[in-house]
Amino acid sequence: MFAIAWMVFTGMLAGAPAAGSSADTPKVVVDGTLRTPDGSERAAKLAITCTPGQGGALSMHLQLMSTARLNFDLDGYEGPAAPASKKPSAHLSAGSLQAPALISVGAYGNHGSAPFEFTVSQALTGPAPVAKKGKRAAKGGKSTPPATLLRVADALGIPGAELTWTQDAARAGEKPLVGHFAPDTWQTQQIADEVKPCVTPNR
Repeated sequence: MFAIAWMVFTGMLAGAPAAGSSADTPKVVVDGTLRTPDGSERAAKLAITCTPGQGGALSMHLQLMSTARLNFDLDGYEGPAAPASKKPSAHLSAGSLQAPALISVGAYGNHGSAPFEFTVSQALTGPAPVAKKGKRAAKGGKSTPPATLLRVADALGIPGAELTWTQDAARAGEKPLVGHFAPDTWQTQQIADEVKPCVTPNR
């Protein structure tokens, strides 16, 4: 009886998700550098997540691997209710493409995640409605991906493209953080594969 109970218990553990795992964990992560307001550089990561379909979104994350002596007001960006998180403050470019300024929301990490992370995201349009036989689809029903963050992410999937993320300071007059990322060739393919479902309209 004890042996059977132990087998059931170990089987339950094997089927349980690992601690700290999440379905929202970014599939593509690129190492890069972060230039701080005093001109020094430190490690940073760029994470990209695409959730296609109705209600989906494309998200990009600037992950700070260290917040010590950063000389940058992170608290001003912590959470959607933070004052600085209510106005466009992130400027992203890849190759010749520059996205309009985007709202950036910050969050302190825990359980092994990056100490702090800035996130920008863009909702996707849903699939085009299916027209009934003999009738035309509703006007404007065709799914058209937004042409800002998506285009920048799509451009980063081309070999040789590099991304720059300039994050404005919460306090007026202070210098920004600047992240720079140059994906390897194999990473550009990862990015292209990840972004494609978000760029290509779902039909």
